[in-house]
Amino acid sequence: MQLLRQPNRWTCLPTSFAMVIGITLEEMLKEIGHDGSEIIYPDLPEPRCRRAFHVQECLQVLDRRGYAATAFDAIGMLVTDDLRQTEISFATDFENHLQTSNGVILGQGVHNRHAVAIADKMIYDPNGYEYDWDSLIDHINRGVFIPQTFYKVI
Repeated sequence: MQLLRQPNRWTCLPTSFAMVIGITLEEMLKEIGHDGSEIIYPDLPEPRCRRAFHVQECLQVLDRRGYAATAFDAIGMLVTDDLRQTEISFATDFENHLQTSNGVILGQGVHNRHAVAIADKMIYDPNGYEYDWDSLIDHINRGVFIPQTFYKVI
């Protein structure tokens, strides 16, 4: 996988998916149809004020190009009609998918949601750096990046 660097703070998601399928960010944005820069919430700080991207926009590009993506959550939630909640951990299966598959991890960064690509237990962060599996575990333990959903790309 080739590391791509996002040009701004709101394009980590399409940049990560572009890395996984081996296209440029420019190609991804052209197929999505916008660059995510439109300010739609002027009262919010950067980058949350921007339109940014929905994962479905990236999945549509993958589908048109012959790829499939399956979502795996680290933690699930059962909710009754009267809104009682039960949390279910899928941590073991989630970790197994991360270690054996290529795709995109969505999660919570220090200040904002973030997305990174993963291939062969190497993480490709669109902020411009690569790190290994042990460093990902360190990021999780320190609360720097908490993976929530993994999109396994085939």
